Amino acid sequence: MVLICPLSEVTSSVTPTLTELFNKRGVSAPPGLGEPGVQSVARDPPVTRQQYNVAAQHWPTFFHEDKQITKLLEGEVFSQLDTEHIVHFMQKAQDTAMAARNRKEVAVGAVIVDPASSEVVAVSHDRQSCHPLQHAVMTCIDQVAHSQGAGAWQCQGRCAMALVHSRIRRVFYVTPTQGGALGTHCKLHVQEGLNHHYEVFQMTTSDSSNTLCGACSNHSWTHDTGRNKIT
Repeated sequence: MVLICPLSEVTSSVTPTLTELFNKRGVSAPPGLGEPGVQSVARDPPVTRQQYNVAAQHWPTFFHEDKQITKLLEGEVFSQLDTEHIVHFMQKAQDTAMAARNRKEVAVGAVIVDPASSEVVAVSHDRQSCHPLQHAVMTCIDQVAHSQGAGAWQCQGRCAMALVHSRIRRVFYVTPTQGGALGTHCKLHVQEGLNHHYEVFQMTTSDSSNTLCGACSNHSWTHDTGRNKIT
């Protein structure tokens, strides 16, 4: 069997002949191919064993397992201790956001953590009333830059792009913003042209209160890979 074109390119309700399909592309139909039909194939290469098993039933498929996604699906990315640390730091970010709200600022807080030592290296909240570029993440990154003898971050894409330049490894958030670059249609972190990519996780909890305390037992992670979200 030979794949000729996606079904979306066939505008007629009647399956065209092989000659019509090739003539549309300005070439002659080779002899001996028979008449065309519709064949289901995978749109994207499989990245898990389960996806491969389904795709291979329809068409011969090359498979290279993405072990990171497999770990995500099996809940093996974060240990219990990792989860406790993440929730603790996210609670600190939330507390910082509440402090910003009390000051009549936008209620957004950010925390940057050194993964090697699990120590907080910067904490900040939104300060756009002082300057339009002083988003929580931008001021947090600026703190880290100043501690290393640099500073004054300004770039296109603001927070999300600054995280790329800073070589952040992972980003965790609770609530996406409509105009944000993560968890939205933009998804800056998976753009192929970038020279660095970080992982993005959204944390959700069944706790109806405004606190993340105790969320280790009733939370879930959503990993945003760009095309799909893996919970």
